[in-house]
Amino acid sequence: MSAQALFLITLFCTGTILAFVATIVYVRRQQAREARQVAELIENRRFYLALIDNNLDTLAVSDPTGHLRFFNQSLVDLLGFSHAELRGMDFRDHIHPDDRAQFDKQWEKLVTGTDPVNFTPFRYYDAHGNYHWKRFLCRNMMRDPDIHGLVLSSSDITDLIEAMDALRLTEQRIRIALAGSDIAVYNQDLEGRFTWVFNPLFDFTVDSLLGKTDVDILPPEAAERAVALRKKAIEEGGHVTEEIEYIQDNHRRVISVHLERLLDPNGQVVGVVGSASDVTRLRAIAEQTQLSQRTEAIGKLTGGIAHDFNNLLAIIVGNLELLQEHLEKEPQLCHFANLALKAADRGAGLTRSLLAFARKQSLEISVVDPEKVLAEISELMRRSLPPTIRLVFKAESEGWHCRADPGQLQNAIINLVVNARDAMPDGGTVTISTANTHLDHNNDETLPLDVQTGDYVLICVCDTGTGMPPEVLEHVLEPFYTTKPPGKGSGLGLSIVYGFVKQLGGHLTIDSLPGKGTTICMYLPRQLEETEARPVERQAAVPTARGATILVVDDDEDVRQLTCALLKRMDYKILEADSGDAALTRLQSGTPIDLLLTDMFLGPGTSGLDLIDRARKLYPNLPVVLMSGYLNVATPEDADREINAPLLRKPFRRHELETIVNEALAAGQTAHSDPMTRKTIAPHPAPPENQDQENRRAKPAGDQRQAARSVSEKQITRFLRARTRWPDQH
Repeated sequence: MSAQALFLITLFCTGTILAFVATIVYVRRQQAREARQVAELIENRRFYLALIDNNLDTLAVSDPTGHLRFFNQSLVDLLGFSHAELRGMDFRDHIHPDDRAQFDKQWEKLVTGTDPVNFTPFRYYDAHGNYHWKRFLCRNMMRDPDIHGLVLSSSDITDLIEAMDALRLTEQRIRIALAGSDIAVYNQDLEGRFTWVFNPLFDFTVDSLLGKTDVDILPPEAAERAVALRKKAIEEGGHVTEEIEYIQDNHRRVISVHLERLLDPNGQVVGVVGSASDVTRLRAIAEQTQLSQRTEAIGKLTGGIAHDFNNLLAIIVGNLELLQEHLEKEPQLCHFANLALKAADRGAGLTRSLLAFARKQSLEISVVDPEKVLAEISELMRRSLPPTIRLVFKAESEGWHCRADPGQLQNAIINLVVNARDAMPDGGTVTISTANTHLDHNNDETLPLDVQTGDYVLICVCDTGTGMPPEVLEHVLEPFYTTKPPGKGSGLGLSIVYGFVKQLGGHLTIDSLPGKGTTICMYLPRQLEETEARPVERQAAVPTARGATILVVDDDEDVRQLTCALLKRMDYKILEADSGDAALTRLQSGTPIDLLLTDMFLGPGTSGLDLIDRARKLYPNLPVVLMSGYLNVATPEDADREINAPLLRKPFRRHELETIVNEALAAGQTAHSDPMTRKTIAPHPAPPENQDQENRRAKPAGDQRQAARSVSEKQITRFLRARTRWPDQH
């Protein structure tokens, strides 16, 4: 064999060996790569299985019959069934019966279609019988050779559903609460436009507010204040709360506004969220309460000083009258005494006015026909008003009767007419109207709580004058408040009317706008008993019973001495007592006494009313005269006591004392055959069931007491022209 052949054989063998070695190396490398790939696949499988098993959502693969071919650990943990139980069951059997029909419809859609199906949330119970709310998102992958099934992805939304139910219930409760109250909730953007409104106030609707601003729905001043509050809330943040008061459509409105910033998800201010509540009635009630408290305070003050003040006035008046007897030949000095007497009369009138405001004046209650009351004073008022003012009367046909003091009612109407006259310096029209009406808290939310539901007689005085601005209207019923120059009014007119109406258990309203005039309405309780009180006949002048013995009882020494001095000058014999107990001792001593003249308040011990009762037990036919400067009583029992005695009010004039004493002595033994009674109205009116009894009670006799019940032509004319007793208010 040649060397060349040997070389070729060697070369071939070497190549073969090298090729074999290379093949072995290549195969091993391929095996190593495949091993790495298998390891990676195994690792990835473990990773993905762990990822699937630990997913918060449950994942499963089901066949069209509802049997699971695959599911993750989350489903096992959620439901509590074992792997074998899950593989062997039709999971659809565990759906709540109420949700199954809806689920089957959507399942059919899933099986027959190719698009994903988002199931309506349904309830699914676990191994312990507890239901879970599930959100189901499924896809049909039956045509995928690797999956060949229905892929089911679900989430447990039980907490979300329960939270939504709780939120829905809370929202419903809030809506019911807001709907039953005067509270509106709303959103406004940065320009002030309403973007969302719930439960709008007054007559507004949601549609009428959306897109509007405060300027579009409120009067200028109120809108300006609302805009300022909104800007403050946006710029400063926090809570902004304030009340806004305004007049709209002739109605006073007070709203309480609460504002806070409205933020978007990024924390940017996009407007305000607010609430507005109608507090008009609350403010009205608060104002009524404050007025009642002020009235009560003035009443207590008046009650504390009225008796002593009238005693002082009685001393002044009596001594001035005695002084006048010695000054008949001194005209200038007599003039000074007359001025002092007039001043004392004005002081007495002021005390009566304060008592009227405090609802502690003495009223002679009877059944009153408002039309007759107006008829008695209509012509006098017409003659007393200037030609530029027209007086109009409007009376409802078949008008009801009411409970009132006719004289005080006339005074109240005249006072209102005079106020109307002064409010129309350039002339106008005063309209006095009467009507029947009914007050009910359910129909009128602004009605004060102290006004009882029932039928009322409405008497209104309306003028076309200058009217009153809100700041004046707010204080117009307060005593001594007046807008007139000094000397033109004391500010007691409307206060007295208010006290008179409230003392009767009625209601007073005032509606006024600048330039539009004023309407003042008195609501007086209806009297169901349509009978007139027995008229009091005027008596002829009673002759003086000279020489009669009179027991004068008063704890104030100066008043007692003055009274005794006046009676002595009338030729009466006088006995004195400084207390009720001392007077009883006099009566029990057997000394002949023709008349008992006693003050109502006698300090500690026996009171004037008790003294009268005990005196009549000793002497049943003893004539009695009761005198007092303050007609309030200490107890409700005293308020209902009937005293068969005329009343002499302090301060009194000499002729008044002489008249009432002569009448009482002249009555003598016949005083009890036709008893006359005095009825004092307590600070609170008697309930309706006592009205008949009050109306059956007679009134004191005599010219002096008749004048207290009605206003004479001379009094009305003097009142309308001089107006010294009932000053103006507006």
